Amino acid sequence: MIGWIKRLFSSKSVDVIEVQETTPTIELVSEKPDNMPDFDSMTKLEIDIWASKTLGVRLDRRRKREHMITEIHNHLNKEN
Repeated sequence: MIGWIKRLFSSKSVDVIEVQETTPTIELVSEKPDNMPDFDSMTKLEIDIWASKTLGVRLDRRRKREHMITEIHNHLNKEN
């Protein structure tokens, strides 16, 4: 029992494996808002990336996808 406790609190070195996170990327056909992508087939992350690259708008990904799409349309209507 005491050996188990000693092993529990011993200071042995542990190998740490670093995991590199990568963000998914999407390829856009055009940077123009005239060529709107199909938002229904995109994930929330892809919609956010498209909006920030194309429109310079940062969306709240905690909201529903429909709300994010509405924000994009509202932003486009304000520009026109």
